[in-house]
Amino acid sequence: MENHHKIVGRMEAIWPHQLSRIAMHGKRSGGDLAHCRMDLLYPTRQLAGDRNWVKTAEDLIRAIRKENFLLEIDRLKRRRRKKELGRRLIEGPKNPWHQSRHGALREVILTANKAYFDSDPSGAREGQFERVALNWLRTTFGSDLIHARADHDEAAYHVHAVVLPLAQTK
Repeated sequence: MENHHKIVGRMEAIWPHQLSRIAMHGKRSGGDLAHCRMDLLYPTRQLAGDRNWVKTAEDLIRAIRKENFLLEIDRLKRRRRKKELGRRLIEGPKNPWHQSRHGALREVILTANKAYFDSDPSGAREGQFERVALNWLRTTFGSDLIHARADHDEAAYHVHAVVLPLAQTK
């Protein structure tokens, strides 16, 4: 029995302003690219989300911020809370998450031991891993999964994903 783990997953809290950095790295247009093979024609491949996923996420957050603000203003008017209403109108829309040192979104990276992929020159293991990883992401996060891509140009094949957790409160 081997003493190392074949599958590795990492999840990190991120903020919306970091999405463009993730997209930039996926396009290989900036950041630290020393570990990437730049000779590949298609180093990355979109698996989930649209091509403009960063703008889509930013637009969604902006729309939620506005909708929450309008609902709060309406509630304050109905409850005749004039002082609170005036204060909220001055403050304007707020981010739809509680402030903390942790980010509101999650970046997920799924991979396996490099030797696992290297031992199969046909690439079938990458395809199998990708199907299982994408199925797990969709099953686990559903519509909160806003982006996933396959990276073929680094030491080991891996899947990057971004999750924007949405919840409706009463």
